[in-house]
Amino acid sequence: MTGFESNKTILTEMGERLKQARIAAGMTQKELAHKSGISLRTVSSMENGEEVRTGSLLNALRALGMLHLLDAALPEQGMQPIDYRRLGKQRERVRNYASAMHTDGWKWGDEQ
Repeated sequence: MTGFESNKTILTEMGERLKQARIAAGMTQKELAHKSGISLRTVSSMENGEEVRTGSLLNALRALGMLHLLDAALPEQGMQPIDYRRLGKQRERVRNYASAMHTDGWKWGDEQ
C-alpha cells in the first residue's frame, strides 16, 4: 500500500490479509467468530472489505494472535522539540564537542 489508494481498496486488501491470516491459523470463519466474540456476519464483512467497528477488528486480531502488530502501524511518538514550547518547558541544549574540549580545570592525570 502506498497511501494513495481509496479507503475501499485498503479495506479490501486488509480483508484479504485477515482471511489469509485466519486460514494460516487453521481457523474457519465460524471458529474465528466464536473465539473473538463477534458474529459470523462481521467476520465475513471484514474479509470482504466492508467497514466494521474498530472493536470488532481488534477482537479478531486478538483471536488470531496479531494484535501486537498494531504497534508497528501506530508506533508511540516521542516528544518533538515543538512539543516543549507548547507545554511551556525549556529545552535543554546538548553541549557540542568543541565547547567540551575547552573546559577549564580539567586535565589529564599526568598534567600539572
